[in-house]
Amino acid sequence: MTPSLKKLAVRGATWTLISYGATQFLRFGSNVILAYLLVPEMFGLMALVNVVLIGLRLFSDVGIGPSIVQNERGEEPDFLNTAWTIQVYRGVGVWLVGCLIAWPVAQFYGESQLAVLLPVAALTALIAGFNSTSLFTADRRMDQSRLAVIELCGQTVSIIVMIGIASVHRSVWALVFGGLCGSTTRMLVSHLWHSDVRNRFTWNKSDALALVKFGRWIYVSTLLGFILNYGDQLIMGKFLTTRDLGIYSIAVLMTKVIQQLLNRMAQKVLFPLYSKLNHLSPIQLRPKVKKVRFALMGVFLPPLWLLVILGPELIQTVYNSEYQEAGWMLQVLAAGLIIYVSSVIGPFYLSYGNSFLFMKLQAVRSVLLLVCMAIGGSIAGSSGVIVGVAATRLAFYPIQTFVYNKYSLWMPKLDALGILSSIVIIASGLWLKALFLPPDIGLQIKEFIKALIS
Repeated sequence: MTPSLKKLAVRGATWTLISYGATQFLRFGSNVILAYLLVPEMFGLMALVNVVLIGLRLFSDVGIGPSIVQNERGEEPDFLNTAWTIQVYRGVGVWLVGCLIAWPVAQFYGESQLAVLLPVAALTALIAGFNSTSLFTADRRMDQSRLAVIELCGQTVSIIVMIGIASVHRSVWALVFGGLCGSTTRMLVSHLWHSDVRNRFTWNKSDALALVKFGRWIYVSTLLGFILNYGDQLIMGKFLTTRDLGIYSIAVLMTKVIQQLLNRMAQKVLFPLYSKLNHLSPIQLRPKVKKVRFALMGVFLPPLWLLVILGPELIQTVYNSEYQEAGWMLQVLAAGLIIYVSSVIGPFYLSYGNSFLFMKLQAVRSVLLLVCMAIGGSIAGSSGVIVGVAATRLAFYPIQTFVYNKYSLWMPKLDALGILSSIVIIASGLWLKALFLPPDIGLQIKEFIKALIS
């Protein structure tokens, strides 16, 4: 890795951590405030709205972003404007489909409010369709500082609107309008701040074909990724009450902070980095991957250890009594992520143009998720389904190692270091907690904080 490329990677990783850390801190803080203003049923309703909208976006994703990052013409105006034109049409299509399926979705889940909430919330997809392609060229250049500012602007506006409306009208509409305002802010700033190309409607047939050719397997992979990341909420929304789904969404929110940050690192830093190193063979790539692995484990494992050990106490301290059941869910979901963090490399195969392998791996993981959820549900009901979600990572590990070994990138000693050290640290932490911490330590901390504030 050349010094300049290493510098780009380090800077990109640093800004990704800063950006995501700041946005998640804001999101978590606003979530805590909103939990005192809104009842769990409203979070459950919004979880259903978000899952459906995310599904629509992913079902229409043709891999525009990865195509711009990977393609040698990824900074030419005609190529970017053709990509932007496709993106706009896609945003319009997602909104129209969101309007069409609103009533059937409301009937399926037995929640009449969804028939009105979905068409309005789907406007976020329409707005995002007009985002500047400068967001993708910034990814290509690993210029994460610019993306960080844009994301923070949108997040800040969204939070201010949500809390402002929720403090006056205790309604789920606070969450909907907050999302709309955040999306509008991101779109406007993406065009106004250092946009290299002024996007306009353009159609270049060869560019469109290039985008579709690379993106066809990304598209299928994205569909499968939806099942992996949101299938649990989609399925549980049918069998749980909106209250229970709202409680589960709190646990998911906290674990997804880590999972989505890792995914973002893979997308925003590792994929562009591997794309610049695709002239190397996998054997030559191995020592660089090893350094990446050490860095990822050092950053992401300690927070997971804390969530597994102190998950219930964290929920008890931060949220009111209605959300306390999220504690054990948080522990289980965090434990499931440890194997993933201890073995992940990132999408190196995409840098070689092998999006078909990416699709196959997503397909296998999707099937395993559904199987694990079904087995867990048959054994222990809704609690078993949650355990099944966490167990998917363990079930996928042998398949993942087979693929890595095929490319000479499997590092069993490093995997063992991450997994075994996690077991020892978590076991020791739980033992010490049982020994020294009272069961209601979370409530005591909350009362102490309240006393300090008052």
